[in-house]
Amino acid sequence: MRLALIRALLDGPVRSSQLAQRVGIARPAASRHLRVLGDAGLVRAEVDASDHRVRIYSLSPHGFEDPRAFLDEVETFWRGQLSAFAAFAEKAQANGREGLPEVPQPKARDQGNCSATESRGIPEVPQPKA
Repeated sequence: MRLALIRALLDGPVRSSQLAQRVGIARPAASRHLRVLGDAGLVRAEVDASDHRVRIYSLSPHGFEDPRAFLDEVETFWRGQLSAFAAFAEKAQANGREGLPEVPQPKARDQGNCSATESRGIPEVPQPKA
């Protein structure tokens, strides 16, 4: 819901009642979400000069700097991880399976006289006879 409110503010400043209507939530719910976004520094509220009961919300100009910096760090990390994997995959493809670790194969279960579900402690449900 908060993301929808932020998206609605991309077009410019809007009254809280109009935001609630655009997003499709009740005004009190919109006010609570906008208060949280304001406390986080993402939106700001100004009092309407013509009616002091009305708040006009807009995106905070500097509110997204910290989240953007964090996302840049995450993106840099994953680009490095994906580059390393790509290099590994290219090397593995060039060498065939040589140099790759052995993948352990699953062990065959000793079924004995019980079913797979019984061996895990799950009682088998009797099937109706046709």
